[in-house]
Amino acid sequence: MRRHLNTLFVTTDGTDLTRERESLVVRREGEPNLRVPVLTLDGIVCFGRASISTSLLRLCSERGLTLSLLTKSGRFIGRFDGQTRGNVLLRRGQYNLSERAEVR
Repeated sequence: MRRHLNTLFVTTDGTDLTRERESLVVRREGEPNLRVPVLTLDGIVCFGRASISTSLLRLCSERGLTLSLLTKSGRFIGRFDGQTRGNVLLRRGQYNLSERAEVR
């Protein structure tokens, strides 16, 4: 399966983003407007006021999705990346080795 870097842009104020199994559900005034399987997404960008459920945040963290928050006019507020990938102890060891003069 080829994965395209698809980003969902949420631009309507008062939108609720929730999780339903392995899908992201976009609701407006309590009615589901859009349902997107998470495996088709690479990121979510929210403009203005949007409510995001903690279960969706957890799903984004587990699947490596980036969630960005911006004001209605597009000013950056913050970004949620989830779990850090990689081995910190391995990187620390590599850094320590690079500091030694005898190892080249």
